[in-house]
Amino acid sequence: MLYETSLSEDATFIYPFTDPENLGHHDLAETILRSDASKLGELSSKIRSTDKACVLSSEEFCYLPPSALKTFGAYLQPADVSIVYYVRDFLTILHPWWQEQVKHGGTQTFLEFALGCLVQPHSLHLLIPDVMLTNWASAFGRNNINIFRYDTIPDVARQFADDMLDLALPLDSFTAVNKSYTYIETEMVRFWNRLGVRGEDLIQSPKVGGLSADIVTEARDFIKHFSLSYAMPSFAAIEEILLTRWRDRIGGPFGQYLFETRERTNAYVHPDFWVVRSDLAERMRAFASGWPPKSR
Repeated sequence: MLYETSLSEDATFIYPFTDPENLGHHDLAETILRSDASKLGELSSKIRSTDKACVLSSEEFCYLPPSALKTFGAYLQPADVSIVYYVRDFLTILHPWWQEQVKHGGTQTFLEFALGCLVQPHSLHLLIPDVMLTNWASAFGRNNINIFRYDTIPDVARQFADDMLDLALPLDSFTAVNKSYTYIETEMVRFWNRLGVRGEDLIQSPKVGGLSADIVTEARDFIKHFSLSYAMPSFAAIEEILLTRWRDRIGGPFGQYLFETRERTNAYVHPDFWVVRSDLAERMRAFASGWPPKSR
């Protein structure tokens, strides 16, 4: 929605270096990471030459080290830079991030992924926002950091336009969202990924409906649950560090805690399902036969 708005002649902002097929700035993030002087000089010159606000957005920005950010910051001078970060409730972020990993070829079960995050929270960048925020603050200044609580915002694109671009979007404007799957659909994608094919391609097939419905029905007896809460030291520490070091940079009212949900129960399919119901596993294999292997 914001991208389409930026294309109008009277728009006050732009998404530089993008097109309808490539809306994210992942290539820019790679250029910053490499500190490619030639490309950085060319790109930053285009940014400085416009009188419109430039919106740069990429998940890859989270991984950039301080040295690369400081180099990029030097190229942007004397432009005013604002850093916008949407922090998500750490109890609710695990499943959607696992789903993203599976959509891109991941093979870990949800339980394996969640336990890994619990044992080693520093293994997932979303669980160490203080590190990322500190890196960006070292390059662009602490007062230029703006933090918003994702889970409290009904429409992030509309809120970003209002708070950061001073732009009121039409009430009937449509905000696109990433394709999301149910837990069972994601588990099916993961199973196919293990077979060496692109599971996301198969789950989108119009012929998958019957197989998917059967698996949903039969998997019910294998659904298990586990709970995560801010009573756990690893999650409590993440929230406490954010409040201690960044409270004044977080937008919106909140009380003692940053996140309202203090405990969350997660469902998962026990791995025995595919062994006990080997007939369904065989149907999954048969459905995948003939599909090209996923590229490496």
